[in-house]
Amino acid sequence: MDTTRSHLVRMTFVLLLGTSGCSPAAPVSASGALAVGDAGDRSDAAPPSDSVLDAALDSALDAASDPDSSTPGTSNPDSSVAPDGGPTATATVLVPNVMPSDIAVGGGFVYYTLLRGVWRVPVGGGSAEQMFATAGRTTYIAADDARFAWSGSVADVALDGAVRSCPHAGCGPGVPTNLGGGQTAQWIAVSGAAIFWTSSSDNAVRGVNGPTRYTFRYGGLQDASPNGVAIDDGEVFWSTGGLAGSRAGTVKRCSLSGSSCTPVVISDSLNPTSVLVHGDKVFVSSRQGVFRMGRDGSGATQFAGGVGATDGVTMYWGQGADVMRCAIASCTPTVHVHIDGLATGVGTYGVRGINLDTTSVYWMTGDALTVKPGAVWRAPR
Repeated sequence: MDTTRSHLVRMTFVLLLGTSGCSPAAPVSASGALAVGDAGDRSDAAPPSDSVLDAALDSALDAASDPDSSTPGTSNPDSSVAPDGGPTATATVLVPNVMPSDIAVGGGFVYYTLLRGVWRVPVGGGSAEQMFATAGRTTYIAADDARFAWSGSVADVALDGAVRSCPHAGCGPGVPTNLGGGQTAQWIAVSGAAIFWTSSSDNAVRGVNGPTRYTFRYGGLQDASPNGVAIDDGEVFWSTGGLAGSRAGTVKRCSLSGSSCTPVVISDSLNPTSVLVHGDKVFVSSRQGVFRMGRDGSGATQFAGGVGATDGVTMYWGQGADVMRCAIASCTPTVHVHIDGLATGVGTYGVRGINLDTTSVYWMTGDALTVKPGAVWRAPR
């Protein structure tokens, strides 16, 4: 079953924290590690210093090796209850004491980017293993049935973007080719031979589809702040935030059937923060709310739910300490999982990074700003 997910994360913090220069490493077993990545919905946040991050990383590694250590919100993962005491799905912690920048599901694994590497854990649980070590930092990650791809930058140089991919069998002894370079690399999507990513440093969307390379660059204020990208059924879609309060952003699409294309605007009246595409529907999260529309932008209506991941029938998204869900055809939001004791106030984040496979919903928690360990979670759909 095809599932689609969306990023709901701001850009500013990623530019400061998300860098990734890469060198190969053999898989290393680990029960958990702390890492720092994007700032969730706090676009005004300043990142911790490298010394703070490295000290926190060492502390979290020590905590992960201590069976008596506990993490708020994860100490009793099999007793999640709704705020009104009603039943919800049982949540399981796959990886404790971590703060991923992003997660993705594919090939029977949950992949996640940590401070300086790419890791994964089997969807059914087990030991985490490091798939690739980095000299800098990694940010976003995506996966399909054949491979996983991630973004970051080279050797902590924020403006030198790195985009790499490996098959699920592993990266091998060499260094995967860097598809980026010269500009930043943030949100990323992969499908078949295509990989696309956003470059905020020059307000562009870049990608490859086999041997063909694409660059869609800034064309005006409406194209400022690219903040989401998705690939679906031979087309790439992306969103730009524009200038809140003064200039709307856009949602555009482009066919990947040829060697070049002319982007088509499907929405130019919102200030989008992400885009999600599945089948004949496009979901846009924006400063004006969440909207559902056709692939050509027709029939735009406000959607009562959030934007996270969908199988085309049900939408799942994070909201504070809850995994929410509703039917796409007629959305009445309900709590699917509530994480008891998870801090979600100012300076923290709750559930984010929603992913799906045919049986389960996956998400992450953690607080990069105050360097509080989180976790990678799973629950039945």
